Amino acid sequence: MKASIKHDEIALKIQFDELYEKIVDLTTDNSIFKTLSKDEQKTGKAQLKDFSDKCFEIYSNEDDDIKNRYHKLLDYKNQIDQFRSSIQKEIA
Repeated sequence: MKASIKHDEIALKIQFDELYEKIVDLTTDNSIFKTLSKDEQKTGKAQLKDFSDKCFEIYSNEDDDIKNRYHKLLDYKNQIDQFRSSIQKEIA
């Protein structure tokens, strides 16, 4: 039983790290802004930076339960995806 719990914790930690890596990729890829005006680029990049900062805060808060942190990051990933999608619709 204990081995199963430990395995689940390790699997969750791997998923958690992979999710954070995906968020880092999404928040550092500014290519979607290249056709926007300089002001819109600046605003979009600032929004991604804000997402990045909040996600790093969640990721590095080891006092919080990893399951809670995972779900918070998942919520932010969905928000980031929606934001990126809205930018892509603007330029389409």
